[in-house]
Formats: sequence, C-alpha cells, structure tokens
Amino acid sequence: MIKWLDELFGQTGYMPHGHCYLWNPSLVATHVASDLLIGLAYVSISLSLYALIRKIKLPFSSMVLSFGVFIGACGATHFMEVWNLWFANYWLAGLVKVLTAAASVATGIWLVRLRPQILEFAEAAKLSAARSAELEQLNRTLSDNQKLMAHSAKMSALGEMAGGIAHEINSPLAIITVRANQLERLVQRGALTPEMIVTESKLIANTAKRIGGIIKGLRSFAREGEKDPYEEVTVESVVQDALILCQTRFESHAVALELVGFEGNPTIECRSVQIGQVVLNLLNNAFDAVHQLSEKWVRLELRQTDSSVELSITDSGKGIASNLRSRIMQPFFTTKEVGKGTGLGLSISKGIIENHGGKLELDSSSPNTRFVITLPIRHGHGGQVPK
Repeated sequence: MIKWLDELFGQTGYMPHGHCYLWNPSLVATHVASDLLIGLAYVSISLSLYALIRKIKLPFSSMVLSFGVFIGACGATHFMEVWNLWFANYWLAGLVKVLTAAASVATGIWLVRLRPQILEFAEAAKLSAARSAELEQLNRTLSDNQKLMAHSAKMSALGEMAGGIAHEINSPLAIITVRANQLERLVQRGALTPEMIVTESKLIANTAKRIGGIIKGLRSFAREGEKDPYEEVTVESVVQDALILCQTRFESHAVALELVGFEGNPTIECRSVQIGQVVLNLLNNAFDAVHQLSEKWVRLELRQTDSSVELSITDSGKGIASNLRSRIMQPFFTTKEVGKGTGLGLSISKGIIENHGGKLELDSSSPNTRFVITLPIRHGHGGQVPK
C-alpha cells in the first residue's frame, strides 16, 4: 500500500506534461482532496434540485433544472482535474467544459428572460406573507371578540337573574335579622337558655351558609373556568350549584322543577364550573320558554351507562320548529325576541361540552323541547362519547 501511494503521488507516477504542481506530493494531495470534495458537493446539489423538481411543482422549474445541470457540470470539471493528473484525457475535459459553458449560458438566458416573472413572484410572495400576517391578526382579534361576547352573554344572563338572586339573598338575610333580634329580646328579658342559643345559632349559621352558596355560585358563573383542572364531582352537586342561582325565579313564577334519576349520585371527571354554566344556561332558556305558558314545568333527568352520563333538560314547550333545528346551535342565532338574548349561549355551551369529549344535542323526537348533554365519566384516554 505504501509503495502504491508513493508511486501515485511521487515523481515517477506523473506524466511528463500537464499540471505538475511542482512535483510536490503534499500539494498534489491538497488539490486532489479539494477537487473531489467540491465535485461531490456540486453533484449532490444538482441531484437534490432534480429530486425537488420531480416531487414538488416549483415555479420556473425549467430554469431550476438548467441551473442544476450547470452545477452538475461544474462538479464534473473538478473530477476531470483529478483525472488529468494521471491520464492525459484533455479532449474529454474539454467536452465537459463545453457542456458546463452551455449550461451556464442557458441558465443566464433563463434568468434574464424570467427576471420580470421572478420579481413579480417575489412581490406576490411578499404580499401573501403580509396577508397571512393580517389574517393571523384578524383571527386573534376574532378570538378576543368571541371571548368578550361570551362574557357579555354570561353577564346578560346574570342581569336577567339579578331579581331572583336578590330575593334569594334577601330572604335568608331577613331570617338572620329576625333571629338576631329575637336573641336580643330574650337576653333583655333574661329568658335566654343555652338550648335556645344552640338552636338559634345553628339556624343563623345554616342561613349564612346558604348565602355563601349563592355567592359562590355567582363567582363560579362569572368566571371562565377553562383553565381549571379536571376533578371528580357528583352530577347532582353540579346541578345544585346551577339551581341555587335560578330556583327562586322558577318558584316566583310557579314553574315546577323536577329532578329524576339522581338517586345513584354518579360522579364524572370535568371542569365543574363550565358544566354548571352549561346547565344554568339551559335552565334559563327553559324558564324563558315556559314561564308565560299555562302549563309550565322543567324536568332534569339523569341516566348513566358504563362509560357516560346523560343529563336531559326538558320543558313544557312544544319543541323547536323543524326549520330552525339545524340553526339552533349556530352563533348569534336566537329564537328569543330582540333584546332578550345574544344567540351565543347554546353555541358556547356546545363548545364547552365538546371540549369535554361529550355532546350537546336537541332531541327532535321529543314532543317537548328537550336538550341532552352526554359526558364521558372519565376524562382523558378513552373518555370520549361516540359521535
């Protein structure tokens, strides 16, 4: 091997003419290595361009192909430089250079001819990038506006419930006031016994707890809840949190509320605040639909399977007109009179339920207006209701 390398790079292996590189083996090795690497790089670039043109429809592909041939030919000239150190094949080297010259001239002509189109393409790409940035900004603005409108819809619902909530809080406050005054009078008469203190204190504490529950419900309804962790809760507790904010409205208008199927007290993994908001929205819709009817009732019915729970909210209304059913879940669509609804409640509710892996549907087969919430019992892997 050493003898062969010595013959290859030594003085005896060279032809008596051509590039002698001063008969210096180190200089020869430097040029050979450089030409081989440059040639390989050129050929790889050329092959990559060809493969790219075959797989992707590029603009100005003919010019790109011509440029690829030019690059490949440039690589071939470097290979010929190495070849001619040992073999006097200058005609072949000349033909390679002719091919390189033809490819370079063709590429130059293509570039000159296509210059206006290339500039136009670059301008269009710049305009497309600007439009993409504008579209992204519009999407962000739309998302922000949707969040604002969703919050506005909830605030509107709170406003509609304000009278009932005020009554719900005022009633227990009146009880606390009465009991406190009674304790004061008993103290003044010296007739207060330990048993009376315990009885009245418990009554006041329970009444205060009721007020606390109402305030907690208000705080939950007013916030987003989309970043809350999933937690295991009973379906009944979620329903009760919603009922505490609207029950007085139902009672004051003599709308009967009926709960069916809650005996087993099943649990689900969910963002309880969000599910409570959906239930409350459906209850408010049901109330608005029936409170002026002669027959007015709302029924919440719970059913459970091995992997999901189904909560239906049915009211005494005669259902949604067939021509409106396909639009009932669309944003901004409402069947309420002007000023009574934003048309966002059902759309937002549907999104919340679907984000939980569930479904919110209108039961068109029911003789009354019936909405059905189906939720998986477990969140995460396998926690998906079939579509």
